[in-house]
Amino acid sequence: MDNGQLETASKVSKKTKRLAMLGLMTTALIWGSTFPAGKYALEYMSPFYLMAFRFLIAFAVMAVIFRKDLLAIRFKDLKGGVIAGLFLGLGYASQIYGLQFTSAGKQSFLAGAYVIVVPFLSWIVFKKSPSIKAYIGAVICFWGIGMITLTESLTIGIGDSITLISSGLYGGHIVVTGYYAQKQNAAVFTATQFVVGGVLALVLGMIFSPPPTLEWNMGILAIIYLAVFGSFIAYYLQTICQKYVKTSVTSLILSMEAVFGCLLSLALLGDVFTLKMAIGAAAMLVAIWISEL
Repeated sequence: MDNGQLETASKVSKKTKRLAMLGLMTTALIWGSTFPAGKYALEYMSPFYLMAFRFLIAFAVMAVIFRKDLLAIRFKDLKGGVIAGLFLGLGYASQIYGLQFTSAGKQSFLAGAYVIVVPFLSWIVFKKSPSIKAYIGAVICFWGIGMITLTESLTIGIGDSITLISSGLYGGHIVVTGYYAQKQNAAVFTATQFVVGGVLALVLGMIFSPPPTLEWNMGILAIIYLAVFGSFIAYYLQTICQKYVKTSVTSLILSMEAVFGCLLSLALLGDVFTLKMAIGAAAMLVAIWISEL
């Protein structure tokens, strides 16, 4: 049994915890920005190849910046990153597949179900039940996501079921990151998961998609942004900051990507931001506050 992540999160100073929470909020902001960027990129490349380029370019950047860490890597250092990469790659792949059978609005709501899943997964991994505040916060946050994204009657079909599986995989990724944040070098952990996720996506792309035609355009710039900011910076920051924040609270903060995604889509793509969405965003902030009382 390893309670290291829980112990570290409870012992750090308030200043350190606040900085870590700010870092996770920054990660959520970056992930929110990937929605409009991804919209541009998908006009030029199939989803699986987009995923492959996104993760493999991110790895290449990390290989240059953290070459000393990666050259000193040992086999036992790969375990956490490989597990996280499988969760990340399978989660992203199943989300793309499920989107073929459901609407984007409904999927973004169901994808946020990891805020409900994470407290239970944390209980299994860390052998300690999250506080009742964590569960209350998760429920309020999930309701807030629904207020932001759900625009039609909720029914469960095959696409919705696959999306729920994807959400569970993303929840698993958050828990795995929390578990190994104490044990492994953040750069090695992050780079390893990019290789695993990227290779998995490349194989799926070769099986299910035609090869992409690469030419310099806005799609390429969008892919570079997704790789450098949406992958390298965001996931590396998540790994570092999650060391100091409880896993259940981390999932609530990261779910703010739905809020930032809506705001940025409003600014960049002309989407509408309604009063209902504003109420949902406020509910998500309240959920984070309750969890940290």
